[in-house]
Amino acid sequence: MDEKLREDRIRAAGIKVVRWVWADLMAAGQLDRKLAAAGVPRRRDRSARWP
Repeated sequence: MDEKLREDRIRAAGIKVVRWVWADLMAAGQLDRKLAAAGVPRRRDRSARWP
């Protein structure tokens, strides 16, 4: 219950919360899809930033 109340306070502050479970990491692209659906911008690969 404490965790839910903490998350409610975070959301009330206008911060978006994305929940994931370990299975999301094991399914190819699942976490990417969740983050994209929440509007989290993708970062470029490190190799793309270095000449």
